[in-house]
Amino acid sequence: MSFVVYFIVLVITAGSVAFGLDWLHAPMSPMSPSKYELRAAKPPEPRKPAVVEIKPEPAPQPVAVVAPPAAPDPPPPIVVPEPVAAAPPPPKCDIAACEASYFTFTASDCTYQPSDGPRRLCTKGNPPPAQTTSQVPSSRDARAQATCNISACSQAYISFNATDCTYKPFEGPRQICEK
Repeated sequence: MSFVVYFIVLVITAGSVAFGLDWLHAPMSPMSPSKYELRAAKPPEPRKPAVVEIKPEPAPQPVAVVAPPAAPDPPPPIVVPEPVAAAPPPPKCDIAACEASYFTFTASDCTYQPSDGPRRLCTKGNPPPAQTTSQVPSSRDARAQATCNISACSQAYISFNATDCTYKPFEGPRQICEK
């Protein structure tokens, strides 16, 4: 049975190709005319130059000028002192060292994005010393100046900062070098 079906399909296909017969479809009727046909555009008509008639202007009439009454002097302007912008706080980290170390470093908050977890504070390099508003040195600064040997501390700690005589241990905050 399937052989007969395949044979009939083969005969129809061969007849369609060889003789141009189309037994399955009726011939197409021509398309009806449409209002959306393509037409060539008409060339624009040349424009005629506009004719402007110029009339002479009448002579100007003299005008009497009357001065307005003198106005009182305006009050002096109120001077409002401009607010003084506070100096930006010093950075919490060594920006140059952190930019060189981390691709995702943000200088405004001294943080970087590690591959795992939330943003972290950058501790690379030597951060600038914190500026104090008072001129009186704190007891910590006085103790650091009294007991700090800069050459011994710089040899002992790679993260040593000579300006405040501190170093960064592996864990915890910066500490004063007491060597």
